[in-house]
Amino acid sequence: MAAQASVKDTYWKERILSPTAIKGSITECSREKINETKIENESLKNIFSYIDKLPTIQKIVPFKRENINLDTDQIQTLVSYGVLIRDEEYYYIPEIFRLGLGFKLSKGARPRTLYLARRAQKWNE
Repeated sequence: MAAQASVKDTYWKERILSPTAIKGSITECSREKINETKIENESLKNIFSYIDKLPTIQKIVPFKRENINLDTDQIQTLVSYGVLIRDEEYYYIPEIFRLGLGFKLSKGARPRTLYLARRAQKWNE
């Protein structure tokens, strides 16, 4: 995806993959990630199918559990597979899942997501 788009980009001649092409391919990669996960994991497939049916207005990150009507078992499943990151009562979604599931960022959510990712990385070291 990014390679094909990079061929057409004449601005970044010195790069194999252009930044614009990389950014543009993330959404498609995220959709493919969701589709592959639905095939490989039945419990996530059921949750993802439920999320797919949510109205766009509910698909805002960060969110509280009650805002998208998932039960605690579903939330725990998503957390255990790395689909959700919890910070107090709010949940965040890594970009590779967020875009494919159709969630948008609320104002100021990106810096918080990066903070949580760094914090999670320190815990895993």
